[in-house]
Amino acid sequence: MFNKSAFQSGLMDTRPALIALLLIICILTPGCTSLSSLISPRQHELTGPSWRLVSYSGGERTRVLVGPQTNITLKFDEYGNASGFLDSCRGYSGRYSTLGETIKVTNLTEVNEGVCPWTPQTVEMRNTYFSLLQKSSRFTINEDTLIFGYFDAERYLEFSRSV
Repeated sequence: MFNKSAFQSGLMDTRPALIALLLIICILTPGCTSLSSLISPRQHELTGPSWRLVSYSGGERTRVLVGPQTNITLKFDEYGNASGFLDSCRGYSGRYSTLGETIKVTNLTEVNEGVCPWTPQTVEMRNTYFSLLQKSSRFTINEDTLIFGYFDAERYLEFSRSV
């Protein structure tokens, strides 16, 4: 025989589990939540514009200004990708993540390696730039200036917003 009260009691015992399962599905489904709520508010300031390198650390608290012959750009997207150009013809890309004003740039690789000839100066500049970018643990944006560094103790890279 069918016991109606036992069936209803068993159904009531599974409700919390079903509610928990529905909540998990909703959280993991993009239609229920917005990824923009997971993005750091500071990350929105990074994405969009392209940034042009203005100066970098030469060690011992010295700043090296980047001349007009050196054109290094950096662009961030909202999906954690970083990319840019070295001397306008050598592309590079990598990944980044932020949390507040902290940043981590990783996996920098060159693309279009064979397009431009390498000189000892461009190799040194690329190595210095990649090293300082990946070494930076914090970023600060003040109007049209982006600074990468190590807390307030060291400024590694300074960019201006490209027009």
